[in-house]
Amino acid sequence: MLFFPWQLIDIHKNYYKDVCKRAAACLEPTQKVVSRIRPTAAAAGSHSAPVREGYPHAELLLGDCFLKYGEQFGRDTTFGAALLMANEKYWQLAEAKSRAMEEMNSGFIHPISDTLGQDIKEIKVGHIQ
Repeated sequence: MLFFPWQLIDIHKNYYKDVCKRAAACLEPTQKVVSRIRPTAAAAGSHSAPVREGYPHAELLLGDCFLKYGEQFGRDTTFGAALLMANEKYWQLAEAKSRAMEEMNSGFIHPISDTLGQDIKEIKVGHIQ
């Protein structure tokens, strides 16, 4: 792909603004940002998005940004290829985080909350009698 110098400058400028905006939104989320990001992360691009109930992983949002601008720069350019490779790795990291959270919930959090729920029921029954 052949670019004119001003096209490359525009792509670089848009890439920089988008990465800064997404990184700031992930690091300092406000309620407005959370409500805006959730639907876009659920309808993610070419990958199957990791299923999550909470706030989307920063890696997932930045990976989407890398994919978008990697395709704009082109796969044949060094920077575009690096962004596309970074996109894949960020998606893998987001999926690994989601799996770890699911395993922690199913193997640790849910059993403890079930046990505590049973203990509370026993205490309530003991008070009634």
